[in-house]
Amino acid sequence: MMQGFVFDCYPNYQKNVMVTWLKTKNGSKKIETSYTPSFHVDGSKRDLEKLRKTLTKKDTVKQIKYTKQKTKLGSHRSHLVLTVTPYQLKNIQSLAQQIQQWGEYQKYTLYNVDLRLSTRFLQDQNIFFNGLITWTGHKFRCNDAQWDVDYQRPSFSQMPFNIITKHTKNQSSPQIKGIIVDDILVETENEVDTLLAGLRLLHKKNPDILLTENGDSFLFPFLHKRATLHGVVDALSFGRDQSKLKQVKKDSSYSSYGRVLYRPAWYVFHGRFHIDTQHSFFYQHGRFDGLLDVSRCANISLQILSRLGAGTAISQMQVNTARKQGFLVPWNKRQPEQWKTAAMLLRTDRGGLILDPVTGIHENVVEFDYASLYPHIMIQENISPETVLCSCCPHSTRRVPQLGYHICQQKTGLIPTVLKPVIDRRFRFKARAKNKACDTDKYTFLQQAWKWILLVSFG
Repeated sequence: MMQGFVFDCYPNYQKNVMVTWLKTKNGSKKIETSYTPSFHVDGSKRDLEKLRKTLTKKDTVKQIKYTKQKTKLGSHRSHLVLTVTPYQLKNIQSLAQQIQQWGEYQKYTLYNVDLRLSTRFLQDQNIFFNGLITWTGHKFRCNDAQWDVDYQRPSFSQMPFNIITKHTKNQSSPQIKGIIVDDILVETENEVDTLLAGLRLLHKKNPDILLTENGDSFLFPFLHKRATLHGVVDALSFGRDQSKLKQVKKDSSYSSYGRVLYRPAWYVFHGRFHIDTQHSFFYQHGRFDGLLDVSRCANISLQILSRLGAGTAISQMQVNTARKQGFLVPWNKRQPEQWKTAAMLLRTDRGGLILDPVTGIHENVVEFDYASLYPHIMIQENISPETVLCSCCPHSTRRVPQLGYHICQQKTGLIPTVLKPVIDRRFRFKARAKNKACDTDKYTFLQQAWKWILLVSFG
């Protein structure tokens, strides 16, 4: 029996197991667990039966059976779908893509295909990242409550990591002059020895988390390039599972409010985390406390969440809640907006209303600041995709002003269900940030992290 905090979780596709790392009082412990998740296919009876017969001939499929599932959010009616269980974790995506091709991308609707595997596994075990649990040797047992505010905080060790470069007359690109591990400078007579000595010191100190500045955009790509040049790239291992350093996600660019922004490639480890503080939205706005708290509630690892935005975090909370309620999650969801006339569009899509003040000098000016106005409206009025114009309450007295859209009165929608604990959490942190008896800096960063979650919740 072993007790500790859930630190890392990821699939090992070679062994076909899920790997979970626990932070215990005796150090980090690795647990390997077999896991065979399924995905589901909906379609006409004829098409599903044809698919079932085809899949029985596939050696990558472990089990095929008809099951009753809830596929439509807001409706608790279940209907028959085809449940497919692959033999190996790595076959989920490829098998789902094959089924889509067979159905000419229109006959079948697939569910639970692209769920974040680590989050799905932990949720199926009723545990979560950064939560206190017990491993019995056969199963996980949760000793924590995910949305508690005053929880036992895991003490993950953190260590800064950096490099010093130098230029020589005969070299067009810089070289490694020194490696800094926990403020200790490692510098030898040549580049290779410096690199290897720095790695040895890193593994000797064995931190849980490496903190870098521009680690994804420069530091690790540069180290990989220099190690490849000298033929020692196989020795470049930063995680606890001895896997080689490699890029796990390509860099990309995206547009946001008229600006083109760059997102660097990902260099992540197993059993040890790398957080690039210069490119982490949550670390910059909420520091480590905010990152840890959102990671716990969204059930996304610290390392992955540090590279994601607030929108992904709230979306994951919605997926987690939907799964907890027993609903399947559609793959490549397509929900077109209801058709509207031009007059209706003018009434519905109003945007923000700005009243220009009278030009001049004014006294006794008062500012009104609504605390999370839109999230509060969504909670109080039960606004969610499945509650507006629901099929069960056409005569509802709860209506959208000026439009007349009816809102469900029988059940609470997914969005209000997700937002209620989020807004309560943020307000509690905000109150503590103003209380001098509390750690005001800590709670300021915590409430700021959750502020961004609420800001994107109505986008």
